[in-house]
Amino acid sequence: MKIPLFDSWNAISRDIWYTVRHVNPNVKFGINIHFNGERIPGIESPFSRVAGWDDQAIIADQSLFFNQLRLDDQYEIVADYQSGKVMFLDQLIGRIKYQQNTTQNRLIDYVEWLDKQQVVQKIDYYGQIGQKYKERIFTGPNQWVDSYFSPGGQPVITHYSNGIIQLNRNNLRLIFTSLQDFVVWYIKQYHAECQNFIINSLGVPYFVTEQLGVTHTFYWTEKLAGALPGNFNDLLENEQTKFHKILFRNQRELNKFTKINVMPFNGEIIHAPFKVNVREKASNNNQITIATYSDELNHIEDIINQLPEWHFNIAAPTKVSARLKKLNTLNNVTIYEGVNDNWLRNLLIQSTVFLDINPGNEVFEANRYAVEHGLILMGYTEMEHNHDFNFTEQYFDVREYTELIAKIATVTGYDIYQRLYDQQRTMINAVTVETYQHAFD
Repeated sequence: MKIPLFDSWNAISRDIWYTVRHVNPNVKFGINIHFNGERIPGIESPFSRVAGWDDQAIIADQSLFFNQLRLDDQYEIVADYQSGKVMFLDQLIGRIKYQQNTTQNRLIDYVEWLDKQQVVQKIDYYGQIGQKYKERIFTGPNQWVDSYFSPGGQPVITHYSNGIIQLNRNNLRLIFTSLQDFVVWYIKQYHAECQNFIINSLGVPYFVTEQLGVTHTFYWTEKLAGALPGNFNDLLENEQTKFHKILFRNQRELNKFTKINVMPFNGEIIHAPFKVNVREKASNNNQITIATYSDELNHIEDIINQLPEWHFNIAAPTKVSARLKKLNTLNNVTIYEGVNDNWLRNLLIQSTVFLDINPGNEVFEANRYAVEHGLILMGYTEMEHNHDFNFTEQYFDVREYTELIAKIATVTGYDIYQRLYDQQRTMINAVTVETYQHAFD
C-alpha cells in the first residue's frame, strides 16, 4: 500500500489524495510535512502530530473572523474585503491577511506585526484552527525562528532558519540538524510500517524516502519546458534510488518527457490523471461565467455583443476597473466584485459555460470548480489555466476569437451541451480503474 508524502498541502496534494483514496479506499492516511493550520481528515503533519493537534478530534472550521482577533482595548481593527489593519492611534502596527479559497470572506490566516519602520518583526499564524498554532520571529536578514504551539498554547517545536529543529514535549527532548532528519524520525516513530510512498516533490519528501531506504513512486504534476529539471535528471541517473514509477497527470507532459529524456529509466512511466468528481447538469441555460483579477479580457466586448442571447457573469475577487464597470451597462452582463470561493461556486452552478480568457493567475480553482459543476470549458489557448481539465478542441488562439464565439453559439440545446460535456468528461477521466490500481500498487 502506497502512502502519499506531501511537502505541503495545496490543490495538487488534495487531488493526489482524492485520486489515491478513490482507487484504494484502504489507504487511511497521508503525510503533509508543512503544517498550515488546516485539519484534513486522514492527513497528518509531523508538526501537528508532535504538537498534539492530531490527538484532538477534527471539528468544523474554527477560523476567526478579522474582528475576533484578541487585542488590547487601545488597538483598533480597520478592514475591507482584501485585508485588515491593526492600528494604535494613527500608527499601523499590524496587517491581517485573509485565508484564500474559503467559503467565507475575511477569515484570518495570519497577522504580521510591524515595528516603527513598518518592517515585519513577527507573524502569528491562525488558519482554520482558530487559535495561534505557530509564530515566526525575525532575528536578522533572512533569519527567523518558528515556534509551534500545542492546543494548550505551550511551545513544543522550535524550527530555526538554519534548519535545526528542537522538540520539547512532556519528557521528550530532541534536536535535529534538518527538517529531513525530523521527518525521518517522525515516520520511524509513528509509522514504521510504511515502506512505500507516493511523492510529488524532489525536495524534502524525496530525500526522506531515500534516507529511509523505502520504495517510492514519483507523481510528476508540473509543466515541462524544453529540458528536464536538473534534479529530475539526477534522480534518473541515480542507480541506487528506490524510485520505480513515474506517474504523469497529463498526457501532453508525458509525451514531452519521452521526447526530451535521454537518460535510461528501468521503471515504468504511466499516465495517471487526477480523478475528478464530475457532475453533469440536469439542464442547461445561456449563462456564461468569467472569473478574473484583470480587466484585460481580450475581445470581451466583441464576444458579448455577438452573443446577445447569452448572459455574462464576470466575477472578480477584487474591486473592478472602470473598463469592466462600463460593461455592466450592457443588458447581458452582470459584474460581481469582491467574490469569495463560495460565491464563485454559486455562479458556476447557475451557468453552462465557463470562459477561460483571463490573463494572469487562475481565480481560486475556477477551472476545476467549473468541471465539477458540469460546465463546458472554453477559452484562449494562451490563457489556459489548468490543462488537466481543458478539452483542447474548445480552446482557440486569441486572434481566432471569432471561432470561440462561433463555438459558444453552437450550444443551443441540452443534447448539444450533453455531447460536448461528455467529450470533456471522457478526456478528463480517460484512464481505466485497472491502470490506476497498477500505478498505485
